[in-house]
Order: sequence, then structure tokens, then C-alpha cells
Amino acid sequence: MRLQITMVKAATERVYTRRIGALHKAAPGLQVQNAIRWGAPDCKVSSQGPRERDQGQGPISAGETPIPWAEVLMRVEMTQPAQFLAAGDGWPVLSLFSGAGGFDLGFRSAGFLPGLAVDFEPAAVETYKKNHPGTAVDLLDLSKTKPTDLVKRWKAVMGSKGPRGIIGGPPCQAFSISNVHQRTGDPRYKLLPRYAGIIEAFASELGLDFFVFENVPGLIQVRHQRRYKLFKARCDAAGFRVSEKVVDAGNFGIPQHRRRLIIVGINKKRFPDLKLEVPEGDEEPLTTRAALTGMPEPTYARKGLKANEVPFHPNHVAMVPRSSKFTNGQLAPGDRRGRSFRVLEWDSPSYTVAYGHREVHIHPDRHRRLSVYEAMVLQGFPEWYELKGTLSQQIQLVSDALPPPLGQGIAQTISVALCYKPESANGTGGRQERVANQVG
Repeated sequence: MRLQITMVKAATERVYTRRIGALHKAAPGLQVQNAIRWGAPDCKVSSQGPRERDQGQGPISAGETPIPWAEVLMRVEMTQPAQFLAAGDGWPVLSLFSGAGGFDLGFRSAGFLPGLAVDFEPAAVETYKKNHPGTAVDLLDLSKTKPTDLVKRWKAVMGSKGPRGIIGGPPCQAFSISNVHQRTGDPRYKLLPRYAGIIEAFASELGLDFFVFENVPGLIQVRHQRRYKLFKARCDAAGFRVSEKVVDAGNFGIPQHRRRLIIVGINKKRFPDLKLEVPEGDEEPLTTRAALTGMPEPTYARKGLKANEVPFHPNHVAMVPRSSKFTNGQLAPGDRRGRSFRVLEWDSPSYTVAYGHREVHIHPDRHRRLSVYEAMVLQGFPEWYELKGTLSQQIQLVSDALPPPLGQGIAQTISVALCYKPESANGTGGRQERVANQVG
């Protein structure tokens, strides 16, 4: 494996080896294209497994940007050939409230295939279609969609083959601790029982091995406990053994602290002796420096700006820094006063990527706010991923996204616990075999 590297730390080196090892195990011989952002050659996981470093690489030539080792480890596992993403095989899942598709990307990287994805935001649906070829994506308001109608839609897309699982979580703002204006009649509260109804319908009609529900930890606070207990009771009555845990996505190797409530339900009849523990992750959160070092300056947003006019990456766009605070020295590294001007520190993980339109975090150099693409990197998205929609919609999408490495960690735990073996949706051979034959 040929890599151009100038900054190596022992902790991230171990993480890199583990991640590439997992990728090699899932798809031996997988060709990983465009894994490195600046000029590195294609990388290949050999039949002997990954090597930590290529000692014969030689010094980086003049004009090339040094690549932090952490940049490498964040990129390679999620960067796959287009035919691999489009391949019609994998363990089928239904994706609810799919958003930008980050959680789904993590599941896809672990061997699952979203057969149908659903969201109610047009920009989310457009983004999903762009990045997840081969998956049917529907613009649907699940608060107004009967669970039985969703079952019919699945059958129309996937036939009689039911999903192995259901993944996703409803909009979290109604349950967020930071939402100081929570309303008793918030219509988003209805999405929790609707999610339970969908689980019930699919378990009854098509059978279901598992579900994964995610949301903010605020859902388990006292004011929401009645709703939460009713949700779990319905899942239990539908035949699922429920495990729950609040995890920090940073422990899955992203440069950000992001606490999420993860609930996993396992079919008690199909797996009577299994009690699955939600994984907590065992990696150190990366620093902002590891993620953003060497990034070129973004294009500033302007009216009529088109994606093909933005160099480097279509989402590397930032708001114009109009406030005098960007030039008068008022901002300090790590400044957390208020929500509007939180400043990142180079040698610490980012705060939680959760922005209002004017609350995007300040770059560590304090001269502007982060670009959308920089926020995507902090969320663990690969460099080929692209968000669609207006700047405001992209900011919302990246704020609401689930980090792909978190999804992958949960998906791998489930596939191992349930003893899943490679399979093909079209009956022509397993995922491992097909990928190895394509690129080995």
C-alpha cells in the first residue's frame, strides 16, 4: 500500500491498522480509489492484509502537501469504487429519516444494502440519490404515511424479500436538551410512536431481525420518559429485546465529540439467547488539526454560485466573514461564549457539529467560519461525498447527519452478533466474492 505520509502518531497508527484490517476482512482485494485527498496513488489492500507503512515511498516532492496520517485513516475505509457502492448485494435494510445518508454509508461499508430510504426534505433526497446509487429513495412524510403503506412500497421495490433490519431516527430537535423552547404539542413527538408502528408492521408482514434507533440523549430525560418507555414497551411487545446506550461518536475515530442515544432491538424469537451490547467505540477522538491541516481556503458563498464553480470540493463553501470579530482580535482559541462564535482549537476535537444557519463554528485560525466540507470532514464523511441543496440546506444536512464511522461500528457489531454471512440480493454470489473478482 503506497501512501505519502509525513505526520505519524502511534495512537492513530493503531486505529488506521484496525480500520484497514476490517476493510480487508470485509472485501479482500478491494481497490480503494482516490483514498488520499492530495495526489496520492490508488491504494490496494493486498491478499496478505494491510501494511502500516510503505518504507520505500521516499520524501514528498516539492509542491506536494504533506498528508497527516489521521487524514489517511479517515478516508480509506469509506472510499470505494463506484461499482462497489452500486452493487446490488448486501444484507437489505430499510432506512427511515435517512437525511444526508451518513448512517447508511456506515452500514453499507459493513456489508448492508439500504433497499429503500425515506426522508421528507427534498435536499436530503437529492443528496441521497447522488451518493447512494442503486437504492430507491422516496420523498415521504412518515407522520402522514401509514406503516402498512410503507410495507407495500418496500414490496414494490424489493419484492417479497423483507429487510434484515430498520435503521434511522426521527428529527431530534423536539428532544434536544439545547432546545429551550420545547412545546408540548410539537408534531415531531408523533414520530416516535410512528417509528414503533413501522417496526410492528414490518415484523408482522415480512419478518425483521433487528432495528437501530438513534436520537439525542435528551430523549431519556425526565420530561420525555413516558414517551420513551411507551416506545420501548411497543418494541418489546413486537418481539424485540431492546438494548440502549449513550455513546460518543468520537470514540469511533472522528474529530468531534458527539453524544447520541443508540437503541438496538433484536428479534427474541429468532435469536432467543442473544443480548447485544451497543458498542461504545474504542478509539481516541481525532483532533481538528488531524482533520483540517492543509485544507485550502474555501470559496465564499455568493448569489448564483454553482457547484462546478467551486474548486477542490463542491461543498467547500463558507459564509462571508462579515463580523468585525474576525479581524479585531476578540476571538480566542477554544472560545465557547454563546452559540454564534464558538472557536475550534487545533489540538482538540471539534465541538458537536450542530449548527443553526448563523452558528457554524469558527475555524481555528479565527478568520472565518468553517466551510460545509470542513464540517463534513469533522463528521467523518469521505472526500467523494457531496451534499446537495442551498447553503442553508447543506448546513442543516451536515448538522443532522450521523457520522458514517459510528454507523459502521454499530453495523459490524450487529452482523457479527447475528452471524450474518455474505449474500447477494440477486442470487449471483456474495458481496465478498463479487468485489474480490472485480478488483482483485
